[in-house]
Amino acid sequence: MNSKKIRFDSLADTIGFQLRRASHAMQSAYEASFEPLGLRISDATVLIGIGESPGCTQADLSRSLHIKPANIVPTVGGLVAKGLVTRRPGEGRAVSLGLTEAGSARLAQVHQAIQQQEERIRQLLTAADEERVLSALKDIARKPAATSAGVPSPADATNGVDSAA
Repeated sequence: MNSKKIRFDSLADTIGFQLRRASHAMQSAYEASFEPLGLRISDATVLIGIGESPGCTQADLSRSLHIKPANIVPTVGGLVAKGLVTRRPGEGRAVSLGLTEAGSARLAQVHQAIQQQEERIRQLLTAADEERVLSALKDIARKPAATSAGVPSPADATNGVDSAA
């Protein structure tokens, strides 16, 4: 069966469409990088959040990542089952999360995989372009009016990530 090539010429010069394409390319690259580590992108993201915010709760993570609490539960559960994350009693009924020794080691591997992907991207850009692209992406992420839904982003003005993460 012949597959007809679908054209999107009217979108070729739109920022949103190109951001979507770039995001897809990056997600595919990260998926390939994290697969040998036994992780998905969501696992790696949660591992980073816990590693950089020891003692956080699943609720803290879900708020910071703008994910429904019910959706963070299986990710954290999977990381606990892999021996990468611990649950400890926190304040009141809250359960604090932390990394195990194996989790810290895996987090170092995650950071190494991210650094390798960043280096691949940097090879495509001049230093000035890199600075402009990063600045523009941070601006887009932190300005809800830039999105059609007006949903607040997990970014703040200083470092591009949620300060609660």
